[in-house]
Amino acid sequence: MSRPPARPRYHHNVPRRVVSPLVTALVAVGLSGLVLVGSPVVPAGAQEISVTRLQRDIADNSARIDDLTRQARDAQARADVLATDIDATQTHLDQTRLHAVALKEQIRSRMAAIYITGRHGALPVTDAQSFSDAASARHYGNDVTQIDRSLQTELLQNAESLDADVAHLRDAKAEADSQKAASLAARNQAEDLLTRQKTLLAALDVIPLMGTARLSARQMADWYDSTGFVARLSDGMTIRDLAGIYLQEGADEGVRGDLAFAQSILETGYFRGATDNNYSGLGACDSCSGEPAFPSPRDGVRAQIQLLKNYGDPDSTTATLHHPPQPTWWGSDPGRAAHNFDTFYAKGRAQTWQAMGKGNWATDPNYSAKVIGIFIRMSVFAADHA
Repeated sequence: MSRPPARPRYHHNVPRRVVSPLVTALVAVGLSGLVLVGSPVVPAGAQEISVTRLQRDIADNSARIDDLTRQARDAQARADVLATDIDATQTHLDQTRLHAVALKEQIRSRMAAIYITGRHGALPVTDAQSFSDAASARHYGNDVTQIDRSLQTELLQNAESLDADVAHLRDAKAEADSQKAASLAARNQAEDLLTRQKTLLAALDVIPLMGTARLSARQMADWYDSTGFVARLSDGMTIRDLAGIYLQEGADEGVRGDLAFAQSILETGYFRGATDNNYSGLGACDSCSGEPAFPSPRDGVRAQIQLLKNYGDPDSTTATLHHPPQPTWWGSDPGRAAHNFDTFYAKGRAQTWQAMGKGNWATDPNYSAKVIGIFIRMSVFAADHA
């Protein structure tokens, strides 16, 4: 019968951890909304720190820096295009103004010529043809002058329009430059905050349950092969395939799949008897009736990963799960399973591997050191065989 995780008879608090002066200083300079669970000594004005939320803040801040970088780049691209448009429009404006000035001079010259022709026309005309030619010349000159004046008016209007276009383009470029400057300033602030966030996480000197795996399935499997142990797994599963499932399921829920794999090494005795697909000792508590078997390797890993998420993420809910709660562990009825997951009694109580054990997952006070020790051996092997 499927059932939710039973609450063990033991109920220890999270291992106590004193907040160092460096951590207090970092929090004081602007890392707000953070809670370090179980800290007994918190100086006045200091805020507690949640490792999981700090990791999430780091990820969000990194994404914001990337977004601000794109905004600055886009603003620069717009400014470059506008600068080109300004140069082209200004060139057109200058040419139009030169054309207008030249046309004005041409009109003046033509008016002078018409004036001279008019004066000559007042002299005695020797024949009818001469009179006709003079009249036609004056009429043609007047028509051409009128056309030139219309063209001059049009050129001046075009110049005014182009001048307005240049002003508009310059305003748009100034806005793009301002947007770029604002994005870069905001990015600089975000980068400064990110530096302090990472410094704070490093100062805590912990290994979070949540996060991205650092080892590959091949590295984990190669390390296991180097131990000389022979795995007994179900369904023809290989260690490399199982390691891949740990990384996939961990990535789906934001849990460190490589560390969950290290935990399973400890819980199963190097997989020497893991044919029930229960790789993490689920159900092995003082008040539990026995360890349940899971229908497939992936189901066993999924239940483990989901329980780790509940321990590691104080904000975990069924709605945040990538997969529905695994029914063998959380309950066969979907509604009941969701309720069991959402109301897990130790939610967010062990956000780091250092907080595991002593009532969190296991009673062994050295549980975290054993899991971390296995992970360190895996990591050293991977580095030596890179």
